[in-house]
Amino acid sequence: MSPPGAGAHERRPFTLRELLLYFLRLGTTGFGGPVALVGYMQRDLVEERGWFTPEEYREGLALAQLAPGPLAAQLAMYLGWAKGKAVGAALVGLAFVAPSFLMVIAIALAYLRFGGLPWMQGAFYGIGAAVIAIIARSAVKLTRLTLGRDRLLWALFAVAALVTAWTESEVIWVFVGAGVIVLLVRAKPFAPGSRAALAIGAVPSGLLVGLAGEPASAATLWRIGWYFAEAGAFVFGSGLAIVPFLHAGVVQQFRWLDERQFLDAVAVAMITPGPVVITVGFIGYLVAGFAGAVVAALATFLPCYLFTVIPAPHFRRLSRNRALKAFVDGVTAAATGAIAGAAFVLGRRALVDMTTVTIALGALLVLTRFRRVPEPLLIAASGVLGILMTAPSNGVGGGVTPDQAEPRLIVFVCEHGSAKSLVAASFFERMAKERGMAVRAISRGTSPDASVPPAVVQALREDGFDVAAFKPRLLENADASAAARVVAIGVDIGEVKATAGTRLERWDDIPSFAESYPRARKVIRSRIDALLRRLEKEAREGR
Repeated sequence: MSPPGAGAHERRPFTLRELLLYFLRLGTTGFGGPVALVGYMQRDLVEERGWFTPEEYREGLALAQLAPGPLAAQLAMYLGWAKGKAVGAALVGLAFVAPSFLMVIAIALAYLRFGGLPWMQGAFYGIGAAVIAIIARSAVKLTRLTLGRDRLLWALFAVAALVTAWTESEVIWVFVGAGVIVLLVRAKPFAPGSRAALAIGAVPSGLLVGLAGEPASAATLWRIGWYFAEAGAFVFGSGLAIVPFLHAGVVQQFRWLDERQFLDAVAVAMITPGPVVITVGFIGYLVAGFAGAVVAALATFLPCYLFTVIPAPHFRRLSRNRALKAFVDGVTAAATGAIAGAAFVLGRRALVDMTTVTIALGALLVLTRFRRVPEPLLIAASGVLGILMTAPSNGVGGGVTPDQAEPRLIVFVCEHGSAKSLVAASFFERMAKERGMAVRAISRGTSPDASVPPAVVQALREDGFDVAAFKPRLLENADASAAARVVAIGVDIGEVKATAGTRLERWDDIPSFAESYPRARKVIRSRIDALLRRLEKEAREGR
């Protein structure tokens, strides 16, 4: 078998050490996302240095697009395999990923130590809005790159986007179904004559401490490893495809991070060089310290490595398989739709007022009109703008810190005062504490029951709340008078409405607990996250 790429173009001699130094530099200075990174590789390694032939590069790019795994990292590993087989792929992958991994660890350390300070909160307030613009712009670019004018792929893209936006999660069967549909339409695998084959105990405890403030257990590390391995195995094309998958697990399923912390993790990936998927290191650190970051990163990139070195020797033959290519085209269309849906879901959390909407629109305008502006520079500028926009209005250093302020009272009201309002008040205080906010919450009812339903007690106990001794109380005018906000959950609060005035808001979209407690809890947490952002903004503006 002739070496890959042999032909009219000949390679210039180079060593594995030279290749490793190149990817170490690219991982340190390569901004712009996967499309830009693979472009740098073509320019530097094929056109300028001549280390690889155009045929080798195209084969590597095709494999990276066909197999699960972040595009840029997988192409880098393939080029490493072309030079040094499995060892070369492993070393190149490590050299490419290590610089950005160390950067996100440093940022995670600062985030945990200074995350409660107003200047950092203000920075991520602006950065989060800019990230939404970048994700939206990336989704548009990916549709042009992967869908073209193919109506079938556009239809699958639309379905995946709507499902992701509606369910606020990534439904894996949408991806599989999209692949099967394109396979059936294009390759006709069951037509006559056609054949289509588709084929911790010794770690110091100080390295295991994340947001929880206590060492992570071995079970937690195993859970992190298994979940992020799944994530790495289902990322097709752009590294941004991992965002909706991670959001579903990290925020909704395991509740390791809240909405704001997750958006901050995506922002960190945007402001660091190298593959966007490196956000997993930041998330892992917040959950379980340095050990969590290492486990999350290794678990995410291991499938990428295996999907490179195992098919690489046989890829020329596999790349001609119409059924395989059709299946991957369908999955890629669905993944692109999921990114668009994720932009909508995350945008609802990040764009909480006119300031954030303005920052996002401004960032989108810069991205579309001034295409040479580096994304990290745009994000840094948005962070500075966020700090300036959220600075205390009574002079530098003149604001009141959360510890100095009198805790603000939020009153949650439902009919019985023992179900939705109790869950909302419990989660509100926990999420506010995570943000370092001086607020407290109480639960009230318009027609309070004598006790909390056992199902609610058990559900909250599983979430870490003990409310067995709680006794629901009637909403009174005094409660509304003392409250900074009165939240009516699916009820009319009657004459108390006049006392609450403009401080009243209604949440009429919370599903019934009897229908689905997990679904209701997810919606409640989402509404609380938006409320906390508004309260933070009011506090910064001195209102």
